[in-house]
Amino acid sequence: MFIDQNKVDSLRRAFNRTKTRGRQLIQHSKHSLVHDQVLAEIAPDRFQRIERKAPPLVQVRRENAVQTAYRERAERRASIQSVQTQVDVLAAEAPSELLRLHAEIERATLTAMIGQYREMLNKSLKEAQWQRFFEKHKFVLSLAFARPVELSHTQFHAQGSTLAGTGAQIGDFLFREQGLALAIVEIKTPDAPLMRSRAYRPPNVFGPDSELSGAITQVLHQQSELRMRWKEHAFDNPTLRSSRADVVRCIVLAGRRPVEENELRCFEVFRNACKDVEVITFDELLVKLEYLQQHLQPTLDDVPF
Repeated sequence: MFIDQNKVDSLRRAFNRTKTRGRQLIQHSKHSLVHDQVLAEIAPDRFQRIERKAPPLVQVRRENAVQTAYRERAERRASIQSVQTQVDVLAAEAPSELLRLHAEIERATLTAMIGQYREMLNKSLKEAQWQRFFEKHKFVLSLAFARPVELSHTQFHAQGSTLAGTGAQIGDFLFREQGLALAIVEIKTPDAPLMRSRAYRPPNVFGPDSELSGAITQVLHQQSELRMRWKEHAFDNPTLRSSRADVVRCIVLAGRRPVEENELRCFEVFRNACKDVEVITFDELLVKLEYLQQHLQPTLDDVPF
């Protein structure tokens, strides 16, 4: 077996470069330790502690797939921590880059949220699972409002239970709008039927399903109880003292828009006649999320500054 002289020379130079980089890395690490652990402690005004980014890794052995994935995750976390500790500096030195990074993070977060929402829509999940999703992603429910809102309580008691433990009126979400208004949001599931399967007056007049009419009655009852016991609620919950029970909006999130033309028409007529309760479907909420995602997509004309 023979190895070409040029190949040997190339390997020798590569070895020398690797050795030099290793020495430089060791020297830099020693300098950083002396700076941070000695000079920065003796004279902190003159020697500020160095914010070190993720150090370059020197490959000393072959990695398997698990080790590679672990190392890459560690590098990503180190990069995030480096940005977090230097946000103020980046805002002053590179505002355009920081703005683009912030926009990319928002788009990535929204895309992941939409993906999870779509995945959940394709499953037959219970109401409690949707309750947990909206508690974690309050932003999604806020799209049901035209004005800015703030979540005040989840699983709130509009009416307490009796001594026998019955009669409690528990709402899903209570929001505070900008100003004095409040809003109650009652959620069901995407599989909740909205219209009856059989026509009320054949062939094209359909009535609301009991699941929908029951949810509307339930949220109106919660509204009534909240108003009747407002002084008690405001006394027990300081966050509600800046609000009033004069205006309490009601929202029901349930089902999906009917596909059949006659059912869809009857559904639209019915929900537009509900002047005190707004009915929104799960797929309509998804459309709002997708519209926001499209709006956030960068265009060629987007120039940060």
